[in-house]
Amino acid sequence: MEKYFLIFAAVLFTAQIALAHSYQVGPIKIGHPWMQELKTTGPEAADNAEFAAYMPLYNTSEETDYLIDVKGDWFAQAKFLDLRGTGETGSPQAVFANEIALLKGTPIGMQPKSGWRIVFYGVKQPLPEVKLIPMTLVFKNAGSVEVGLAANPPKSDHKAH
Repeated sequence: MEKYFLIFAAVLFTAQIALAHSYQVGPIKIGHPWMQELKTTGPEAADNAEFAAYMPLYNTSEETDYLIDVKGDWFAQAKFLDLRGTGETGSPQAVFANEIALLKGTPIGMQPKSGWRIVFYGVKQPLPEVKLIPMTLVFKNAGSVEVGLAANPPKSDHKAH
């Protein structure tokens, strides 16, 4: 009987972790935040950013809200970066902003190849050895919420021996 209880407890604990990776503060829904280390070149590493975070954001309010700040003790600075359109070189153009507007009913999908992301500078190494790296998102109207970023480790190059 104890064996089944331990299995049930382990399954329940795992399910809680999976569910806890989505967040909500007031009318703002935040889905599965994750981050990756950036290449040292290209628009996605504009201004020598070291890491970028991605997550879907959705405002269920009747009023526009704004993501205005990101706080954490593992980085010196965070900026909002939008990769939009293409420049003369055919590459996306990096545009920095002081905030990300969350219009009512309009999802913001952050992704590596285009659109919004949060970029980090002065990242303290090594990163915390936890499943979810904590940071706080600050919204103008909805307030603050601590979220956990899943670390997406860089792919290693394995050469055949």
